[in-house]
Amino acid sequence: MTLAEKIVEYYDIVVDSRSIDELRCKCPLHKDRTPSFSINIKTGKWICFKGCGQGPLVTLVSELEDCTKEQAQEKLDNEFLSGGARKRIHNMISDIKDKVKNRLTTGAPEEAGLPDGFSIINSMSDCPTYLRERLKWSTIKKFNLGICEYGRYINRVIIPIYMNDICYGFQARRLDSIDNKKYLNMDNFEPSKLLFNYDTAKHYKTIILVEGVFSVMSMFEKGFPNTMATFGAREVSGYQIHRLIKAECKEVIVCFDKDPAGIKGMKQSLKKLQHYFTVYKVVLPEDEDPNDLSKSELKEYFENKKPYNTSKSKSDRIRRRINGTT
Repeated sequence: MTLAEKIVEYYDIVVDSRSIDELRCKCPLHKDRTPSFSINIKTGKWICFKGCGQGPLVTLVSELEDCTKEQAQEKLDNEFLSGGARKRIHNMISDIKDKVKNRLTTGAPEEAGLPDGFSIINSMSDCPTYLRERLKWSTIKKFNLGICEYGRYINRVIIPIYMNDICYGFQARRLDSIDNKKYLNMDNFEPSKLLFNYDTAKHYKTIILVEGVFSVMSMFEKGFPNTMATFGAREVSGYQIHRLIKAECKEVIVCFDKDPAGIKGMKQSLKKLQHYFTVYKVVLPEDEDPNDLSKSELKEYFENKKPYNTSKSKSDRIRRRINGTT
């Protein structure tokens, strides 16, 4: 039995068909009605054609166990391999890992750093006027906002993006109207793989999705720490949904801007999210976002949230086995 076959058996992955080198299975990372998951028996390379990801066996174990790749490798070594086989397979996995550079858009994001010249704002007196007029010091400190003293991102506020305590990059918001570009993103910025404020909001049963990072910070100040940003009005991606499932939430409220892009993105997102959560929508007044509304006004809107569907059967959303429930 190959390592790939051992993994399939260990995690009770449902096999639909088998060829000489390939197992075609129901994907263990999403609710799969028709087999969309393929794993090569000899190399261990796997792929989900519905967008959950692809890669060597260590990345599959990492996703199934919700652990780091180092922890997944340790599990492979301790539970599945021994002696020379362990060494050969470890080398094979390392080789494949080096070669797999082009991931699906729903694959795991790459770790990234902060720009040269970045420094965290240490006091309210050091804050640019733009921030002092919009945010409290506690919020600026909470989100580790900073500035750059030189380089491409000078005269911008730097907003670091963390998920599971790992920095995956940043956005840089202009501080004046001289620059036409409101935001500058880091090179290779992949918003479909990120959720802003994930580490705080993931502990809540209900999560609110908004478009932008400043909307999240405004919501945080007004008593909604369970808010995440999707970085724009595009529909939520498969990877973002995957991260929400791994969190503790059961309900998702979508609150995008009331403009053509926001309305379209909200509709598409609700349609996708309904398969996994109880979902609601909140539509704010046209040309207004959470930054423009008071705490009491926002509270009223969210208390009157509208369900996307009313089917009782759909309200008991499918919990994935990666969450440890059935």
